[in-house]
Amino acid sequence: MSKVTVVNFQSLDGVIQSVLSADEDRDGGFEHGGWVLPYTDEIVAEFMGRHTTSAGALLLGRRTYEAFASVWPYADQEDPAVAAMNQMPKYVASRTLTEGSWANTTILGADVSAEVARLKEKPGVIWWCSVAASC
Repeated sequence: MSKVTVVNFQSLDGVIQSVLSADEDRDGGFEHGGWVLPYTDEIVAEFMGRHTTSAGALLLGRRTYEAFASVWPYADQEDPAVAAMNQMPKYVASRTLTEGSWANTTILGADVSAEVARLKEKPGVIWWCSVAASC
């Protein structure tokens, strides 16, 4: 049975954001978007690279998927983590997307819990879930 590993960048007061942008998620007038980026360093990069390259798939919410799909297909393919993300299966929980533009994308159906349970039954795969505030 597989396990789901959740990677969050969360402040002490519960704000979750990704490291993709200094202007991350300023929707609705949120003034603290992009708070994670100044706190990333080589330790964070090494951790993320190691866990990304060992993952068997990405399990993403729609907004995280859209952010990743706008960056990683065009990033340096010589980077092992970038190459891994672009090649591995991507599973997206979304009520609005019907198809994905990023290679190897599957949009999960209406019963996300059942579909994730089914995915976890596959042997030998670690599912890596990157969770942003809005996914």
